[in-house]
Amino acid sequence: MYPPRRLFRFPLTRSALATLAIGIAAALPTWAQNYEAFYGEATSQDRAEDVQSVNHCSGGGAITAGTRSTAAGNEVLLTRVDDVGIEIWQTSYRIGDYDFSSAGGIIEYRNGGGFAVTGSATRGDTQIFAMRVSCEGKPQWTVILENSGQNHRGIGNDLIELPAASATIGQGDLIVVGDERIATFPTSVGRIARIDPSGNVIFDNAYIRPNNPPGLRFRGVTLAHASTGLMTDLVIAGSTGGVFPNWSYDRRALMFRTDTLGTPRCNAVLGNNDSLSQEYWGVASVNALGAYNGQTILVGTSTLGAAGASTLGYLTRFRAGNCEPLLQAHWAFPGDNPEAMDVVEFPSSVLSGPARFAVTGNVRGASGSDGFVAWANVGTLAPFLPTQRFGRQQIGNETLRAMDVKGNRLLLAGQTTRDWEFIGDPSDVYLVQTDPTLLRTQCSQTWTILSSDPALPHERFEPAVVPIERATKVETVPTKRSGAGYCCGLNAG
Repeated sequence: MYPPRRLFRFPLTRSALATLAIGIAAALPTWAQNYEAFYGEATSQDRAEDVQSVNHCSGGGAITAGTRSTAAGNEVLLTRVDDVGIEIWQTSYRIGDYDFSSAGGIIEYRNGGGFAVTGSATRGDTQIFAMRVSCEGKPQWTVILENSGQNHRGIGNDLIELPAASATIGQGDLIVVGDERIATFPTSVGRIARIDPSGNVIFDNAYIRPNNPPGLRFRGVTLAHASTGLMTDLVIAGSTGGVFPNWSYDRRALMFRTDTLGTPRCNAVLGNNDSLSQEYWGVASVNALGAYNGQTILVGTSTLGAAGASTLGYLTRFRAGNCEPLLQAHWAFPGDNPEAMDVVEFPSSVLSGPARFAVTGNVRGASGSDGFVAWANVGTLAPFLPTQRFGRQQIGNETLRAMDVKGNRLLLAGQTTRDWEFIGDPSDVYLVQTDPTLLRTQCSQTWTILSSDPALPHERFEPAVVPIERATKVETVPTKRSGAGYCCGLNAG
């Protein structure tokens, strides 16, 4: 039984927090404050699927992307906060004349030109969209990446900005990844699209695994070192079907590599010789650790049997420039079921040594769910203690889906279904900011991880590539939203 948590119920508005903020760690930079906070209106169910540190738009802070759900349908929800979690703006977006929409990923343009979002929009069929908004949340353009056929379901999961082609342009193209589930469900194809800064589609490809009815799903993407040593490859985390044509019971972890033009370079399918189902959700490139430089780390979940059964965290490190797996680790939590969702490399200027990769995800128990963040040793993929756990596994849950680095802090985002204000609010965006020691919030707990090293059997396949040449620009209607509070008080760390 965890000790009681200190519960703070007050609005995150500048007027309400003006007095409080004056006395908090005056000698520290503003991003040095730690907090757990919630955002969203009481009449809606709100959640975040991604989070981005804001480094180029004026005012800094962070932004989350996710979904606002009501009886009338779903809308994309973006929430921007300052460096101590105070709401700057919340906006929901209706994509064109589509009935339902949701967001899966967000990035900030490096030239300070705002943000780009990907997700899904439904009007009969569900299709992938990409949208650009200003630093203030005003829509600039929205493009629908149409499906390869009718009655399909396209899902936009992640995106990155490529390096700018010219210093005078100051921004690069977007890479959007996701998947498209076709009419003969559960068959699925992977999708990769490249979009210029004005919303024009340069290419949009569907990737097919021959002789494998379940197909491919693409979840996360990063820019990685090619065999030349240059940062010109895309590494994609995802999953593919196993022996049985059923995603619920038979999945295999997928590492998929292309160049920035979408041309396949190689891939690896892992977990072929066991009874577990695996899938990768997050990926990070190793950029500053000597012998490991250029390698990639993918994280996800290994599940015994059907979805919802016993799970383990699943980490794999791959060789630089290709798809050869080098090492794997299973993370186990006694009495609980962990799932790893995202991974980031922490800057060497802040944290030195081999344990510079942070992993976030969820620990699901019989009565609820906690989010967690832990450090992974890049050499062994074993966890470094302390490990931080956010939540207390009782009625009401906290889950974490994504993270990013903010100065000398980590940002973690997901969902809380705890009614923090006791006003009947079913679900809110959940945002955590914590420091590298992982011991500096008022509502978190530590716990122990066990690690083991599974074998590395894997196979490869030759994907078929099918260009999709249908894209449509649509209008997006924004609506201002509000509602926020601290789950826990600020802690200077």
